[in-house]
Amino acid sequence: MKNYSRLPFLLLLSVLCTLPIASKVVAQSTGGAGAPQPPMAEKKTKTTNIHGTTLVDDYFWLREKTNPAVMAHLKAEDEYAQAMMKHTAALQ
Repeated sequence: MKNYSRLPFLLLLSVLCTLPIASKVVAQSTGGAGAPQPPMAEKKTKTTNIHGTTLVDDYFWLREKTNPAVMAHLKAEDEYAQAMMKHTAALQ
């Protein structure tokens, strides 16, 4: 009497061996010519010297929560995110 308990494992192994080793992940695109563009934050260079090391931060100004320009940028990012995720509204 033969032992067939390994048969499902061997079938699965043979299927997995025939699949391509490197698979390419394709990003889902919802746009084309009319797709909204992500908002780009303005670069405002700020340099800080700490213990002889110079640090450069182009986006330090985004920390100013009372700045109307920061709030406008955050609102634009929110609108962009909502537009890009619109197709998932039924799943949310």
